[in-house]
Amino acid sequence: MSWRGTLLLLVLAVVATGIFLFSGASHTRTTRESLIDIDPAQAKGIVIREGSGSMVLKKQNGIWIIASTPPDRANPSIIRALLQCASGIKPIDTLRPAELKGSVSLESLDLKNPRRSLTIEADTTRTIDFGVEGATAARLYARLGST
Repeated sequence: MSWRGTLLLLVLAVVATGIFLFSGASHTRTTRESLIDIDPAQAKGIVIREGSGSMVLKKQNGIWIIASTPPDRANPSIIRALLQCASGIKPIDTLRPAELKGSVSLESLDLKNPRRSLTIEADTTRTIDFGVEGATAARLYARLGST
């Protein structure tokens, strides 16, 4: 192989790496990455879903409003704490699709049709679905939603 061929392969490898890293394609998060990559200050909307009910919060002119009839102001310190907590959620471990079978399935983890979720709207929209409790105290199975 000539030096031109080697140089061409090197350029192709750099282009392929750039496309992979900057394409915006979803990937499995590592245990060091936050599950939601949204800046809390940029949040414009929040949807908290529990069972068949949900609470919708919208930011209007810098004020968080509970979308209800009649609309009401939300406590800004509670909203700030919620967004900080959500942006700080880091996975302890990940389950690969091949591991989701038998007694450890999306159904058994309550993640196929989750009853609880948190959606945060900013420049992008991110949803975390919450499932059953994990093996240790204060731990839940969670999955990034499709929105």
